Amino acid sequence: SVHEILEKAGISIFEVDGYEADDLIGTLADQAQISKLKSQSQNSKIKTKDIEVIIVSGDRDMLQLVNGGVKVLAPIIGITKMILFDSEKVKEKYGINPSQIIDYKALVGDASDGYPGVPGIGPKTADNLLNEYETLENLYQNLEAVKQKNPNLAVKLAQGAEAAGLAKKLATIVTDAPINLDLEKCSVKNYNKEALRKQFEELGFKSLIKRLEETKASKVSEVSRGDEGKKKDENSGQLGLL
Repeated sequence: SVHEILEKAGISIFEVDGYEADDLIGTLADQAQISKLKSQSQNSKIKTKDIEVIIVSGDRDMLQLVNGGVKVLAPIIGITKMILFDSEKVKEKYGINPSQIIDYKALVGDASDGYPGVPGIGPKTADNLLNEYETLENLYQNLEAVKQKNPNLAVKLAQGAEAAGLAKKLATIVTDAPINLDLEKCSVKNYNKEALRKQFEELGFKSLIKRLEETKASKVSEVSRGDEGKKKDENSGQLGLL
């Protein structure tokens, strides 16, 4: 099972009944940032000032979590081409700040997640509206001002108000799920190579067995990110939450 593989690989598992993975990721990412403000015990091997959270996901909803200490590594073509989103990259790609991603989704929708959005509102219009009004709520509070500038647009927004509100609610990631982040448990540990190899053999993961044989249990291989930048030296104390 996935659980068995992760346990043998020394990778921490987090799960809570009633909460989606997005919510747990959002909560853990938030707690990692809060932990920077707290002093660590003398026995801790984690330097809080060096914590960097990198979320590996193709779900663009995750971009709402991006801030100074949180980035999203999004696959474009498998794992051969990926984009590392920081706040500037989100702004460059979508024309808005990370915190506005949920407002953007509410307006333009997302077919893959089942968000209908507001009919007739495309990416460019959504960008313009959010750059002027910042949030969905403020936009609808100023619907009369929109009407004076563009009556047809105001009608579309009014007719799609309920759908937009629901979409924003669905797109918003929870950051207060009942789960606690233990930095020590999240640090990369040596894994049981033989047990992991046996598990792969039972599951018929031949390609993974080959890759496993090329690694050393005492080290963590560097993950290539193409032109998106290189990680700090592995001895810097930096922690990645994936």
